[in-house]
Amino acid sequence: MNWEKMLSFLQAMERIGNNMKKVILTRGCSGSGKSFLANKLQKKTIKDNETSVIVSADNYYMQDGNYNWVGKYIKYAHAWCFGQFSKELFNETNLIIVDNTFI
Repeated sequence: MNWEKMLSFLQAMERIGNNMKKVILTRGCSGSGKSFLANKLQKKTIKDNETSVIVSADNYYMQDGNYNWVGKYIKYAHAWCFGQFSKELFNETNLIIVDNTFI
């Protein structure tokens, strides 16, 4: 991952202005670092006094703080994630980060 390119991308997004909602989609195979990148991006927005949220199909599988992935439910997880994303479009959040495999 080229962090310098990602930071320059974020700086370009800042020039868009805060009155326009921003969305970043992270895509990759399981274990490729999507969640790690999403968390880094969210920390950057907090440092810049912006609001952000991470929307992830992985959260569908969280139960009592444990991750319980069941492959046969992936279509439900992605539908749930899309619903969460759609809700966030109407919130006051500046940045929505979608962390998914997009299978």
